[in-house]
Amino acid sequence: MEKLTCKSCGSELSLKYGAKTVICELCGMEQTVPVINDPKKLELLITANGHRRACRFDIAKKLYESIITQYPDENEAYWGKILCEFGIEYVEDFATARKIPTCHRTVRESIFNNTDYRLIMNRASAEEKVIYETEAKEIDRLQKEIKEKANKEQPYDIFICFKDSDENGRRTTDSQYANKIYTHFTRLGYKVFFSPVTLKSRAGEEYEPIIYSALYTAKVMLFVCANKDYVSEPWVRNEWSRFLEFMRKDYTKVLLPCLKDVYPYDLPEELSKIQVMDITDIDFYESLTRQIDSKFGRVNTVTSTRIEQNVTQSIDIDKQIQSFLERIEIFLEDKDWKKADEYAERILDVNPKCAKAYLYKAFCEYKVTKVEELAKKQGFTQNPNFKKSIRFGDPQLSASLSSLKEPITTQTTSAPTPAPAAQKLTVALKVGDICKFGKYYQSNDATKEDIEWQVLAREGNKALIISKYALDCKPYNSKYEDTTWEICSLRKWLNSDFLYNTFRDAEKAIISTVWVSADKNPSYSINPGNSTLDKIFLLSISEANKYFSSDTARECKPTAYAKKNGAFVNKYDGNSMWWLRFPGFNQKYAAYVYPDGDVNDFGDDVDRCIYAVRPVLWVNLES
Repeated sequence: MEKLTCKSCGSELSLKYGAKTVICELCGMEQTVPVINDPKKLELLITANGHRRACRFDIAKKLYESIITQYPDENEAYWGKILCEFGIEYVEDFATARKIPTCHRTVRESIFNNTDYRLIMNRASAEEKVIYETEAKEIDRLQKEIKEKANKEQPYDIFICFKDSDENGRRTTDSQYANKIYTHFTRLGYKVFFSPVTLKSRAGEEYEPIIYSALYTAKVMLFVCANKDYVSEPWVRNEWSRFLEFMRKDYTKVLLPCLKDVYPYDLPEELSKIQVMDITDIDFYESLTRQIDSKFGRVNTVTSTRIEQNVTQSIDIDKQIQSFLERIEIFLEDKDWKKADEYAERILDVNPKCAKAYLYKAFCEYKVTKVEELAKKQGFTQNPNFKKSIRFGDPQLSASLSSLKEPITTQTTSAPTPAPAAQKLTVALKVGDICKFGKYYQSNDATKEDIEWQVLAREGNKALIISKYALDCKPYNSKYEDTTWEICSLRKWLNSDFLYNTFRDAEKAIISTVWVSADKNPSYSINPGNSTLDKIFLLSISEANKYFSSDTARECKPTAYAKKNGAFVNKYDGNSMWWLRFPGFNQKYAAYVYPDGDVNDFGDDVDRCIYAVRPVLWVNLES
């Protein structure tokens, strides 16, 4: 008989040799158990489980990862890691006296998309799968419930993270400093999350949806600490480590450690490289306010008049734009077109009339590094970004760019070689056939190749076609905000940049402009916006179910170009997830298709850039 502790209550389990599951005699939880073949592994698992039950999720997660490195076939290590990522604690249900999971860490990605979960489900036994899937469904239900509640919360500007009380229940010095900071910024008109005030006013409610919403929406976290022992307290660490995760996906967020008698070398590795502020500095509040005012583009409320601050802010923005332009020029020299385009977009987020940013975007599209090279490209004068660079440029730049002419094709004494004709699509095409139409980057980002399309439907001399492969990876919308198909950035990109750069004029002429319906999500009563007139669009949920006969038929692999641009790839089958045009369970979510072809009408954040794009269009067929 081997001894192992219960995942839920920590009591010892009586485990028979070879058993894959066991029921805890104390709390009644049925659970999977590891393969008992190494005392060291068992000891590590018991230690990791202990940290997880104490809600020291980050410490436990590192231990599970260490176990995985040494024992890559141990499913229980992967499952423990998943429980840490979702912050699962088992608490007693007073109604049933059983231990049930509660969630302390809301994660944007569904557990069913989690790579580790898919791995263990792929190799678990039948009886293990039942338990894993049952637990996963409950975690997924908790996550959805929290997100639904969080969506109803008001956004915050600042989140203050600190240790509120000591082991004797007395207020800490950290709490006193945090209270002063809260009062200061509240008076300046900021929306501040400060747990003693914010959560006290929400007594009787679940705190996780409120905390998740505050962590997700706040642009600034102030980590206040006057005792180095409090830095890694479970709930303190839980907050700042989660905020760091959001920072990795949103470069606009910033964490500012505000310390007293705590030094950078006292901080965990994750925080040790972040610039810190000393609370005892005489100009602490002035410096902190200046930083936060600048972050929100506000007038400095402490040291300057409104006019002086506007001037300073304008100068700072100009310096930032100039710095970004210099970065773009370096990226162009290195022929890193993706990075150059990303930085151009960042400039346009701040100044949507920056002519050079538009010009550099045109450079990226044509894979050139200077104006002289651009002038050798056919059709560049009609490029939307090139046109904007003339429109928003200063008189000198606009005049210089306007004077450029497209290259003249040289003639020889022999008969001129005709330009390649547009690929023809004949009425012989049937539903399910594959045809070629237009060119786009696929195997690399230097050469465009013929796009393969699958015929979904026929109506007279028209055919509805969808790309066979996922061609690119784009967010549904560039910002995390209430969105519909009508106003999303993906619709704009499909009907401008993608349309212009993929099809020749003769091909554009046979693409029909059609009404694209704005139907509601069948599972959620969310406003879908208005119907639109488009040449290129995405499938709706109902259309994805209508035109494909099964989940398998909806499965789609991404091109190498889409993968390079960030498209998620399932390591088991190589499939990607791809956007649908319907909203998800709220206005900030959009529906998509799983790698296994299942339609997810719950959706995901509109600004996530892991979902691939399968363009859809109606074309006129030639007899």
